[in-house]
Formats: sequence, structure tokens, C-alpha cells
Amino acid sequence: MPEDIFQGLEMFGLSSYEIKVYKTLLIRGPQNSTDIVKSSGIPQPRVYDIFNNLVRKGLIESSQIGKKKIFRAVPVKNALSHYITEMNAFVDELDKVVREESKNLNIKTPYIWLIENSEKIIERMKELITEAKYEVILSLRKENLEVLLKILNNEVRRGITIALVTFPDTGEDLIARLNPNIVIKKRDGIASEVLIADRSKGILNAENSNKANYGLYFEEDEIIHILNYYFYHTIWWPSFYITDFTNSNSRKISTAWLTCEAVSSYKKKGMKVNAKLRLKINDEEKDMSGEISQISVVPGLRHTFYLKSRGRRISVGGKTARFENARLLYGVLNAK
Repeated sequence: MPEDIFQGLEMFGLSSYEIKVYKTLLIRGPQNSTDIVKSSGIPQPRVYDIFNNLVRKGLIESSQIGKKKIFRAVPVKNALSHYITEMNAFVDELDKVVREESKNLNIKTPYIWLIENSEKIIERMKELITEAKYEVILSLRKENLEVLLKILNNEVRRGITIALVTFPDTGEDLIARLNPNIVIKKRDGIASEVLIADRSKGILNAENSNKANYGLYFEEDEIIHILNYYFYHTIWWPSFYITDFTNSNSRKISTAWLTCEAVSSYKKKGMKVNAKLRLKINDEEKDMSGEISQISVVPGLRHTFYLKSRGRRISVGGKTARFENARLLYGVLNAK
């Protein structure tokens, strides 16, 4: 029997003696106080205090049979469900208070974090995916894709653009379970797992020679730029499409090269692409709308698209935008 599992009841506020009594009644069934003392090994003078505490906490019940009281355990799910509900409510309230109290403070935090546990890497990936406002670009191996599949499908239904690269270990059966609006490419060889959300946060998941997972989490703009560059050239570009952008006529975007990929997909189908964009022009942010008339891609140098707006032709690029009139911040593409 896995003894440690019962010690986990400490998180619900149970003392070691209370755990012993509750465990005894769960496993051995209803007993009187004498039998419980023998079975659990707790001190006789403490037994009624422990019974009273467990009854008050809703973990055991008592019944009078003749001159003796019989005690029985309330089933685990029934006994602990209200604790879980209360804990979840407390977590939500605490999170709300922390956000409210800290929102106006100028808090400086490190932009790079080491994540040393594979479960924590997945949890951080889930967080980035569910908090995204425009797009998630990622590459995943089969085992992690299976874990994240439901969340990815949910976020696509919420309108987030998901651009996913899979590897040879991912079969057609798993791909068929993905929402058809997810943009999917497949790479012939396995590469690193990368996730970039809204071009502002990223994770690089790596595996060392001892098969111990670790990851790096980034929020620093320049490193995100490098990670984005690596993803495009090492993972995205060598891969082939399984489903492209045209399964949906509307795509949220915040990355210039992904915008060029989407526009290219639409135009190959003879579709016209209009856009509502937030751009940075000469250090000033502006909202602009119009038709994307053309793209220009020079691998390793630039990804540029051209927006026709109010009689002007504006070239738009990514982070550096060295050759363009404007830098893309975020926006929505609509094709028809």
C-alpha cells in the first residue's frame, strides 16, 4: 500500500493522528473506539478529541448502537469535494487580489527563467496558450501534443490562431483529433519543442543526455526575436503543410512572417485579404485598415507585406522593420 498517499491529507488540515483514524476507517470499515485505537495505534486519551475534530470536518460519522458508538468514514470524494471547491475559490480570489494590488507597481522581474521539471514546463505552456490574445506558434512531440490537444482545440474555438509543427512520431490518428482550423505542418526530423505566444512570451523545451527535461522561459524582446528566427528557419520552413490557413477566413496575427505565410495561402486560393492592424510607425502606434496587396520574402533577411490604406502603400515588417515603413504589433486578417 502506498503509505505516502495518506500523508497528502495534511494539505486538507488533518493532523497525523487524524489521518491515522480516517485511514483506518476508510480501509477497515465502521469500528468502535476500542477497535480504532488498536487498529490505528493512536493514544487512548486522544481518541475522542480526534473523533470530534473529524466529525466537525465532515470526514467521519457516528452512530449509537447499544451502549457503544460506532464510527465510519465519509467516502473520500464526498468528504473532500467541498475542501477542493473552497481551495479553488480561494486561489481565484487570491490571484485577483495579487493582480489588483500589483498592477500599478513598477515591478522589475527577470526575463529569463529556468524550468527544471517537465510537468512545470507543460503547465507553463498551458498558461501561455490560454492567455494568448492573437496567436500561438509552437512545435510539439507526440506525448506533449496529446497533453495539450484539448487546450489547443479550445483556444482555436476562441479565435486564437494556432500554428503547429509536428514531428515524425505524431501519427495521422492524433492529427485527425486536432481542430481543422489549426494550421499544421510536419517536419521530417525531430527538433526542439518551442512555443511563442503573441510574440511576447516563449518557451524552449530541451532534453539533455540523461533524458531529464528542462526548459527556458523568456519574456525579453530580443531573445523572443532570436527564438522566433530560430523557429522559422529551423522548424517551420523545412516542414510541409498538412492543413494551411485557408480553413478559416479570419486569422489573428502578431508575427510578420506568419502573416506572410497566411496571405500566401489565401492568395494561392484566389482570395483577397483585408486587414485591421496595429502598427508602429516612427515610434508612434497607429490603427490602420486596408487590403494586403503583396508580400515579399527574402529568407534570412526579411518578411514584408504591403498594406493599401487610404491611397497609401505601406510596407510592414517584423521586430526590426529595417526595410519597411512600419512594424507589425498585432491585428486580424480577413480573407474572401
